[in-house]
Amino acid sequence: MSNALIPLLKNQFKYESVIKYDVLSDPTDEGNVSNLKPIFGLSKFSWGLLKDIDTMKDKYWYLGPLEHHIAAFFKSFSSSSDWDLETEYVYTPPCRGCSNCCVQKEAIPSTGFFLTKLVKPQNNSNDAKQMQIRNDDCATELHGKITSNQINISLGENEDNFTVLKSEFIDSLQPGWEFIKNIPNITNRTIEPNFKLKSRTIKLYPSASTPNTLYSIDGEEYDP
Repeated sequence: MSNALIPLLKNQFKYESVIKYDVLSDPTDEGNVSNLKPIFGLSKFSWGLLKDIDTMKDKYWYLGPLEHHIAAFFKSFSSSSDWDLETEYVYTPPCRGCSNCCVQKEAIPSTGFFLTKLVKPQNNSNDAKQMQIRNDDCATELHGKITSNQINISLGENEDNFTVLKSEFIDSLQPGWEFIKNIPNITNRTIEPNFKLKSRTIKLYPSASTPNTLYSIDGEEYDP
C-alpha cells in the first residue's frame, strides 16, 4: 500500500479508460439493465471455448508443459462441450465524445480531507466542449447475430486516436487432434478472428441454448 501511495504523494497519477460491464435482463425490456452493480475493467473481456480451456489447464499444473494439451483434450471430447455460442449483439458506433455520451466529472473540492488536498482538480474544459458537440449517430443501435467459439472484447484506440471497444469473434475452431496439438499457439492469440467490430458500447444476448459457461474480466472469472 505504501508503494501505491508514493506516486500519489508525488502527484504522479493519470486517468485511464475503463470498460463498464452491466448485467442485462431480457432484451425485449425497455430498461433492461438489472439492479446488480456494474463491474469496471481495465483491459479485456473473454468468453467461450478458449477461455474455458485456459481455466481448465490450471487443474493439470502437475503435468508441466502438457497441461494445455490435456485441458484441450478433455474439452474436445467432453459430451458437455458446446463449440457454438449463438449470440445476438447490439452495438453503437465509436464516438470521440458528444452531448449524448460524455459524462461530466465532478469537480474535486480544493478544501477537505487529506486525500482531496493531495489531488489537483482536473481541468474539465474538454468535457464542456464535448457537451456542445452533437453526433446523431452516437446513440444509433445496430443489431446482429453470430455463432462463434470465442468472443474477446478489449479497449483500444482507433485511427482518430480515441478509445473504442474492439470485439473479436472466432468461429473457426474445430475439435480434433490438430486443435489439441496446436492449442498453445491458438491461445496465444495467433489465430485470426473471423469477425471484428469497433464500437462505443456493445450488448451481448446469448441464445437460450447457449450453456452457462463462465466469462472473465481482466482474468477474473464471473458467473453468467
